[in-house]
Amino acid sequence: MSAAKRIVEVDILRAMAIAFVVLGHVLMVTPTGWFLRDCIYSFHMPLFFILSGFVTASSFEAHPDVWRKVRKSTRRLLVPYVVCGLLIMPVVNTLLTGQPEPSFIEGWKNAFVRNRFLWYLPCCFFLNCCFVVGRPLWRLIVLVAVLGIVYWLFPQIDYIRSVLSYIIPFFTGVFLFHHADWMLKPSGRAALVSSAALVAIAVGFALLGERTLGAHLLRSMGGLAAVLPLAFVAERAARHPMLGEALAIPGRNTLFTYCFDFCAAPIAMQFFAPSNLWQALAIGFGIVVLANLIVLGWGEMKASLALELARMKKG
Repeated sequence: MSAAKRIVEVDILRAMAIAFVVLGHVLMVTPTGWFLRDCIYSFHMPLFFILSGFVTASSFEAHPDVWRKVRKSTRRLLVPYVVCGLLIMPVVNTLLTGQPEPSFIEGWKNAFVRNRFLWYLPCCFFLNCCFVVGRPLWRLIVLVAVLGIVYWLFPQIDYIRSVLSYIIPFFTGVFLFHHADWMLKPSGRAALVSSAALVAIAVGFALLGERTLGAHLLRSMGGLAAVLPLAFVAERAARHPMLGEALAIPGRNTLFTYCFDFCAAPIAMQFFAPSNLWQALAIGFGIVVLANLIVLGWGEMKASLALELARMKKG
């Protein structure tokens, strides 16, 4: 598949993925939502990394410049991570634990050293670097081996564990970019079989418990099993221009929604304290909608300012 500007089906898939991420976070504090939360956790982050790999491959094929990709990844992933980690995460940790941070340094350690918050951003940045550096394949194999040795020597480095955990889903997405017709136009039978596999994986993950080895193995397969049924829905939705464009909007703002979720979800939990699944769904939906309204409003404001500045220059 050749690189394209935007693929509506992929944007809808990313919108569904970020919705599952937000809902999973909300369900963490919902008394009756643990089973559904475990089912969502069986596939939502592997799915997110599969789509990240797909988008990374598409972007790099359109602009095959290593340093351009590194600069872009730094601006889009590391800058928000550092800003949120320094300014916002200590406050969020206070809301989550109910106890103020002992010091600013402790808050900084929670955000960066212990990798407790927004871990997806640095992990995705390192995987982007692995993609541009690991070409040809032998370089990637050497890089993974080095990361494995470093993690074996220093298991307290959570960043390396995250990269090693999601490197297979990420490069599965890279592979799927080159076989996009199979991913984006699945048959109904393939989607049905994959849906049955996803249900079995989700239930097995929820019953085994998140920390067991079997659950980790199931989770690695859950993201791939989720691709076809969700892509089937996305492909059908994209056939209707207005519906497809509306559903694709959250998929174009996933990074902001992800950061906004980490800031807004603890506050929403403190004020609303959902006691059942329907309340959790309403809060999760509200977080996604509000995040995207902020992005759309900011875009409109920038466009208005640019138009006004242009008028002033002409005047």
